[in-house]
Amino acid sequence: MDDSLNPSYPQIPGFVFRGYQGRDDIPDILALIERMRPADGFDWPVSRQDLVDDFENFPESDPKRDIAIAERDGTIVAYSQVWWANDPAGLILYYFSVNVSPELRDTELGDALLDWCETRSKENSKAHDPGKKKLFNLAFPDKMEYFAGLLKKHDYWVYRHGLSMLRPDLENIPDFRLPPGLEVREVLPEHHEKVRLAWNEACRDMRGQIPIPDYEWEMWSKRPSYDPTLWSIAWQGDEVIGTVFGMIDPESNEMNRRKRGMTEFISTRKDWRGKGVAKALMARTMRLLKERGMTECALGVDEENPSGARQLYEKMGFRVTGRATFYRKEL
Repeated sequence: MDDSLNPSYPQIPGFVFRGYQGRDDIPDILALIERMRPADGFDWPVSRQDLVDDFENFPESDPKRDIAIAERDGTIVAYSQVWWANDPAGLILYYFSVNVSPELRDTELGDALLDWCETRSKENSKAHDPGKKKLFNLAFPDKMEYFAGLLKKHDYWVYRHGLSMLRPDLENIPDFRLPPGLEVREVLPEHHEKVRLAWNEACRDMRGQIPIPDYEWEMWSKRPSYDPTLWSIAWQGDEVIGTVFGMIDPESNEMNRRKRGMTEFISTRKDWRGKGVAKALMARTMRLLKERGMTECALGVDEENPSGARQLYEKMGFRVTGRATFYRKEL
């Protein structure tokens, strides 16, 4: 029998480890996440549907084998999940989460779950292309110190850093224009797939950026942040040259009492870079966000992006507000 079909959970006195037993587990997991929030300082909401999508609608993670839950006295106090993705650089990247209730972080619980995640990932990797290099790949905001400490203790090394950037107001947005030969059009449903594929092609030049598979795009299309009327797409004939997606997350804004929009999925086709495409699309998108009542704008960027993206964003009024570290380790 294939051992990978029967995951071996950790054994720690006082804790019960088991697999995911369906949606009845979700309320207790959401309660655990809320206990973690003050300790880890994350400001994004996590909903029931988020967990359903992560646990049940993610082909690269089998809910019967790739989730481990720890209970103490009948209450969920920790959980982990593993998954994987193909990187355009010819790598296979293995991801996992280790979520531990704050009052138990001085126990061996986190280490045991991390070991379990590595073991499960190695078992999963047996079914993957043996000719590709395989790496663990994880990222956490630097303020989530517990998780960074776990990774360092288990010999993970720093691969790169990502920055959170914010434009604190949407006043005095510059009026940049697209280069001659390009135009922005209304984004119609028949354009969505071409836009997705254009972004995925752009991912080939971005470190560690994973293309968006069709099933993940479909899940996102059901969320409030999926709003093509806020997208700015540059076209040359029938070809997508550049993309900037405006997004608004009403749940996050309500939770944090703010009116924040986002400019994300910023890309320009290689032969058009350096010609002002991105800054024209960003300026247009910020104006759209302002028209929707937003008062600030956020984005994320690779700290050492070779295209000079950080410098472009700073010139457009964004400033650094946080940093995340990406860690890797040989499988």
